[in-house]
Amino acid sequence: MLVFVAIDNWTINVLNLYTGGLSISNIFERIGRFWTTLIASIAGVALSAVPDVLNSYLNYVSMLGNFFSPIAGVLVFDYLLLKRTRLDVPSLFRPDGRYRYWGGFNLVAVAWTALGFLFYMFVVPMSWIPALTTLLFTGIGYTMTAMVVAYRSRPMAMGSTPVAVPIPLPMPAE
Repeated sequence: MLVFVAIDNWTINVLNLYTGGLSISNIFERIGRFWTTLIASIAGVALSAVPDVLNSYLNYVSMLGNFFSPIAGVLVFDYLLLKRTRLDVPSLFRPDGRYRYWGGFNLVAVAWTALGFLFYMFVVPMSWIPALTTLLFTGIGYTMTAMVVAYRSRPMAMGSTPVAVPIPLPMPAE
């Protein structure tokens, strides 16, 4: 049993290093997989040496989880109400595409995500189903703000309006 537990933990940690190194190498392509995996392993060892990271892990994960509801509110309302489920998919990957906003950031979405997080943390009582309440608060607030800002801002107007005709996706070959 001890051998099984040791091999299981070894395998899990190797997979964690692999995905960490792969993620870092996707961000910084010039560094290379060996060095990014080494960076991920050094960061992991350094974080495990800080007792507060391990002792307060549940608090960190809970606080991080509180961002999911406002992010979901922005994404769902943006896609369903503003863009009406019609995206210009190739534009998502172009540096000069319609979803570039301001230097690559939709500042209205960032602001409403932060406001939604604060709303979740400090305003919503537990009896109101905080995740759903925050999703609605953030989504409605973002949609209204985006519509107002779109009247005065060309980047917001381009990014928050639906594509006139949806671009058909290629059918897979059989």
